[in-house]
Amino acid sequence: MTSGRIEDRAARLLALAAADHKTREDLLKRGELFEGYHAEMRAVHEANARELEAMIDAGGWPRTSEVGEDAARAAFLVANHAISLPGLQRKALRLLEALDGEDARALEVAVLGDRVRFNEGRPQRYGAIIDWDAEGTLGPGLLEDADEVEARRARVGMEPLSEVVARLQARADDEGERPPGEWAERRRQMHAFFVSVGYRG
Repeated sequence: MTSGRIEDRAARLLALAAADHKTREDLLKRGELFEGYHAEMRAVHEANARELEAMIDAGGWPRTSEVGEDAARAAFLVANHAISLPGLQRKALRLLEALDGEDARALEVAVLGDRVRFNEGRPQRYGAIIDWDAEGTLGPGLLEDADEVEARRARVGMEPLSEVVARLQARADDEGERPPGEWAERRRQMHAFFVSVGYRG
């Protein structure tokens, strides 16, 4: 791949991540970010994901050694946010798992792996996805081999789970995010969404 094409890939990945962040910020300012999966946010996520998929089909996963750290991180962000496109998320996970040497990204494999598990309704291995529970507090929900979670997190460079939960709770308080009034209904809607996009049967 020529240096020009690599630079183009890097620039596009950074632009995709910027569009994601801008949309989130705009919805937050309008007080609409936490009203379910907002149509504007979904549209950006899906458009970004389609461009990422075309990019990886043409030239493989954007490796750190090719596109640089920031662009590689942007590729992960796009894949991690493509929750309505299970085929792309699973493909991205396989490609990330296959990276080795300086391109290996164990933390991103852990996070995206937990994202896929969460979307499928299975227990997480690292507690990477934090959500509201029935008691109105933030946490990771069901965990596989819960006693080993902190050790697994440490091996891939993740912070202790307790510290992450505390920080996210503080941010939720600052941004005005509150637990859903009808937790069971929210869970039903979430399940229906993941069924509708093909993540659950």
